[in-house]
Amino acid sequence: MRTAYKCRAYPDPEQVSVLARTFGCVRVVWNRTLAWRHARYHGEQVKTGFTQANAYLTAMKATEELAWLNEVSSVPLQQAIRHQQVAFTNFFAKRARYPRFKSRNGRQSAEYTRSGFRYRGGQLWLAKMDVPLTFTWSWPDIDPASIDPAAVTISHDPCGRWYVSFAVEVAEPEQLPATGRAVGVDLGIKDFAVTSDGEKIANPRKLARRERNLARYQRRMARCQRGSANRAKAKAKVARAHRKVRASRADFLHKASTNLVRDHDVIAVEDLAVRNMVRNRSLARAISDCGWGTFRRMAEYKAKRAGRHVIPVDRWYPSSKTCSSCGYLLTELSLKTRHWTCPACRTRHDRDINAAKNILAAGLAVARSNPGDACGADVRHSGSSRVQSAVKQEPQPARAGIPSFRAWSSQPSGISGCPAALASGRSIATSASRSGVAWKNAASVASTMASARMASPVPRSVTRSFLARVSAVSTVRVIRPLASSLRRTSEVIFTSAPACRASVSWFGSSPREFSHQAVASSTNCTWVRSSGVSAAAISRCQRRVACQSRDPGLCSGSSGTG
Repeated sequence: MRTAYKCRAYPDPEQVSVLARTFGCVRVVWNRTLAWRHARYHGEQVKTGFTQANAYLTAMKATEELAWLNEVSSVPLQQAIRHQQVAFTNFFAKRARYPRFKSRNGRQSAEYTRSGFRYRGGQLWLAKMDVPLTFTWSWPDIDPASIDPAAVTISHDPCGRWYVSFAVEVAEPEQLPATGRAVGVDLGIKDFAVTSDGEKIANPRKLARRERNLARYQRRMARCQRGSANRAKAKAKVARAHRKVRASRADFLHKASTNLVRDHDVIAVEDLAVRNMVRNRSLARAISDCGWGTFRRMAEYKAKRAGRHVIPVDRWYPSSKTCSSCGYLLTELSLKTRHWTCPACRTRHDRDINAAKNILAAGLAVARSNPGDACGADVRHSGSSRVQSAVKQEPQPARAGIPSFRAWSSQPSGISGCPAALASGRSIATSASRSGVAWKNAASVASTMASARMASPVPRSVTRSFLARVSAVSTVRVIRPLASSLRRTSEVIFTSAPACRASVSWFGSSPREFSHQAVASSTNCTWVRSSGVSAAAISRCQRRVACQSRDPGLCSGSSGTG
């Protein structure tokens, strides 16, 4: 595994001059090569590869106009061409935007491979330099003389700080012991994160705390004349203020992600489209200050190292509007509503905690037997091909009310050590992430499901209405009782083999009067019905099943709707 150690560097004036020339040459090579690629494609309709770009670099160095490119090391220039090729590969694979031109303002960097530096005894010599570069090592448990860097990157921030980054091949870290815990995380603005356990992580609002100082520095810079020394000094102060905000935010995100990865085996988070969310002019600054995307990236790479799993949940999943107790889905829920009461089960919900519970249930459902790669959307594959995004794999919208679900009769699979409810195979969990089915106290439902011989846990809303087990079942759909009807109706559609289909309507005065009793069976179907259903109705249902399964022995005399 390759990792990097980033340290503060302190070059002397001569080294600063060499590095500044190197940055300028890297910038020129990148910009001229990018313009040449662009003109070659749009003018001659010819694609450019790494070999042609490298030959163009050699031709540039041979001209009198750009002969000064030979004054610096050739390694950073070649690496610039290689980085540009990677940028185009990511662009064509739709992982990044089109490569842009580099500016002399902003962060500058140059990468040296093994042929461009020498590292011995904890000291670093770069090409075209006679004295070692001074840097500060910040890891007391690691001896700097023991590392063997494969590449070195020198960077310079707008605030004036120099950094050196060592890319080192290290052994795979030891995985953390299993904790048997899973957590759902709902990210927000008021509270940065709310977990399914009820824990709320406050939003530190790093930018808002330093906003006044930052605005004052920006006003001072705006009053300075462009190109003057005073403007350069004021610009450095603005950059330092931004660096402090960025560093404090990164420190908070590192601590929050580390604690979650350390304490949980499975972490379910929403697949938020931050780029689209910041288009809201009222919330753009607050959303950008949170750093949701950085938090998810940190949690993912730390979980991978520790042997944990981070599961993204579909961004269109209505986690806030779905009742985590019964699965009822609200028609709408305004952003200012922080608490709401479920109209079906009368449970009082905290908006964020309820969403975190639903995210956990949907995340465990989507995970199936391999929680690390639920749908393949965020996995970088070899080549330019890529799996569809998680949004495109979840096309079905949710509807208000208690949603339907699908169950397949596959063997239950799950995550060892997680007591939460898990879906069986391609089971109810897939539609749980689509339509909002959630689990609560799956262990208490197990005894009820045993009588119906169901293979996997289901929501309480389902156990409150009907449970059914059909041999070779492929679809079970439950529709909530019609509240507006005087005689409440629940419809259950059972499907076993393609030839055996039945649609049954059962009537009762209240959903709570349903009792799960198997009262009749047909050729390959077993029914679980509620109290108050006559034997004649069951018989008509059996005959209907027999008709659709083409059983002439039971098909005679079938009538009614069952």
